[in-house]
Amino acid sequence: MSSKNSLSRLSRFAGVLCTLALAVSLLAAGFAACCMPQTTRVFSEATSNFESSPYAHDQLVELAVATRDYTVDGISREALYAQVVEAGRESATDAALGKADSWHPIAEQVNLLDISLDDTTIAKRLATDVRYCLDEDALTHLDACYELISKAIPLLWGVAAIAFLLVIVLSTKKCWRDLSRALIIAPLLLLVFLGACGVMALISWDNFFALFHGLFFPQGGWIFPWYSLLICMYPEAFWTHMALLWLGTTGALSLASFIFGVVIRRRTTTPRGVHSIRR
Repeated sequence: MSSKNSLSRLSRFAGVLCTLALAVSLLAAGFAACCMPQTTRVFSEATSNFESSPYAHDQLVELAVATRDYTVDGISREALYAQVVEAGRESATDAALGKADSWHPIAEQVNLLDISLDDTTIAKRLATDVRYCLDEDALTHLDACYELISKAIPLLWGVAAIAFLLVIVLSTKKCWRDLSRALIIAPLLLLVFLGACGVMALISWDNFFALFHGLFFPQGGWIFPWYSLLICMYPEAFWTHMALLWLGTTGALSLASFIFGVVIRRRTTTPRGVHSIRR
């Protein structure tokens, strides 16, 4: 009897741990979808503010993807600078793009077309005007984002592995009740959390935005002019699309988890002889 009680307690503990790990994993799945380079490209094509930028549409999209690569994948500043200078030269010299007039003053000042100069030197000169290049403040913020993401990803993978292993263990040991609870409760926990975030955002988006950035970037430095290259690449509409993708991905997986948990619970509580799992 004591051994059976001990096993029951372990099963309940594993179920609680599985619930928490699964909730984090479901939330992380939405984040992973947002971090894909294809996501940045598609949303940038739809939302980037090229009308207010000295860069043409396609060039701004390529810069948005390159900046994503810098922030998520950790490509070097030199590689990012090279992309900026290439996009600048295309926008400044191709009249068909309709942006050449925006480059007349600064192109000569920074020797944009001088191929004897290295891209880093030209990019740093361009950065004196935030419309043309990411300045040190913008890059410092992106460095902080990279540091946060690079630390979070291994932890999230670890939590996902724990959730997966616990689901396997609970299934193998036929702890259906604890498994079904985890699959049902994890999405409900997320619903409460995301609902609270949604209410806060509806009450005051500016305060919610400031709270979010203040939590993850307490050092500050995350406010930029609307006309800066960073904001033209990633305007508010871009982040709205990202939020919807995150919610949609997490929501779809959460619904699947909830349904699967309900199915398991119903089958395990059905009387013997009526499609019961316990045979």
